[in-house]
Amino acid sequence: MRSAPDPAPATVRPGRRVLLTGSLGAVAGVLAGCRVRLEDDAPPIPFIPPREPIPAEAALLWLLRDCRDLATAPVSAPPVGPESVGTETAGTGAETAGTEPAGTGTEATAPAPSPESTGEGTATDGTATDGAGTDGAATAETPEQEEPSEALYSREVYAEQVTVLRSALYRAGIPIETIDAAVTSPPETSPPPSTGSSPASTGSPTTDAADTAPASTGTPAAATDSPTTASPTTTPPTDPTAGDPAAALRRIDELRECGAGLFPLVVSVLAQRWAAVRAAGGEVPVSALVAEPEHTWSFPHLASAFVDLTRAAVYGMQIVAAQSRDEAREAAIGTLAAIEQLEHEQTVRAAGRVQSRPIGYALPFPVNSEQSAARLATHVLGNLIDGYGGLLTTVTGSSQADTARDVIAWIGTAAHLAAPWGVPGTAFPGLQSAN
Repeated sequence: MRSAPDPAPATVRPGRRVLLTGSLGAVAGVLAGCRVRLEDDAPPIPFIPPREPIPAEAALLWLLRDCRDLATAPVSAPPVGPESVGTETAGTGAETAGTEPAGTGTEATAPAPSPESTGEGTATDGTATDGAGTDGAATAETPEQEEPSEALYSREVYAEQVTVLRSALYRAGIPIETIDAAVTSPPETSPPPSTGSSPASTGSPTTDAADTAPASTGTPAAATDSPTTASPTTTPPTDPTAGDPAAALRRIDELRECGAGLFPLVVSVLAQRWAAVRAAGGEVPVSALVAEPEHTWSFPHLASAFVDLTRAAVYGMQIVAAQSRDEAREAAIGTLAAIEQLEHEQTVRAAGRVQSRPIGYALPFPVNSEQSAARLATHVLGNLIDGYGGLLTTVTGSSQADTARDVIAWIGTAAHLAAPWGVPGTAFPGLQSAN
């Protein structure tokens, strides 16, 4: 009798743990391959193209290192580059509170505009009256003009720029290894020196009407979605231009080629450098100035929005000058002359295509004493900086090359004029949030 054949062995199937382990291994291999592809020094992988640098990547990495060098430099007055303009260039704005600003036709020593003479010095509801007729008005403190504001070139300001700019470059697509290497490794070459010649007349607003320290508004928040920022080392920088806030202004031509998403941030950093140079008593490098003061923008309508903001500031400072006395009045006249110069330049950029000037503007509060006038100056200049910063997104893309020098100068000049009137300084003037 035949015995029954043995049953066939059961098919062994992999368990869920084996499948899960294999899947995780495959995913890890893919991710590891992506990481190798993103690293700049990784060997080429077949069929995977290498990473393309973002626009102006080299200049942006240099700017980040420049922020780091300034963050580790001494807090005392920063050096001014040897290639800066030695004297005030004609047509760049008011030189002092007692001289006529070139190109404006506004005599800085002329009496401050009064409600009777301008028709614009009195608010409609009696909120502004002639300061001479105010009884018992306490004398407002004259804006301090001798001591430069350390807020615009302190270590904390530049350290904040390092944090925010590092995060922005990471989000823009630069690997974090490349970013950190650019910050920590010694630079191969120093920034190129200025090759431009001093123009006979420039429309760049390097105004110094009040000869005051700069400041700015806005509170840019540090980014939280990028790797933790390493503490900057205190090793003395090897770059001979390290610690010079004017160095970045010499590289405007390179930095303005950045992407539209980074342009407002870069302009704000350069505007802070502009104000810091002026606060230190230096002059802006020739290469940062506009070579043709009477040129118009390729898109003139973009400049008309700046004119509207500046006209409101002119009106406000006319009220401040009318309600101030003695030294405070002279400071207000100088600030007013400098802002009028900005309006002139912006009108030229707009090819004169601007709206008619309003008869007056509403005041935020009654202005009937020197104290309230000083308060108004703080309000007006702070709003001017924020307003300029709010327009940065309108001049990105194809208009960056044409507008970069102007908007950097306008924001930097506004920050420079605003400091003695109590406008707090930040690392990113004009940007409420750098994120």
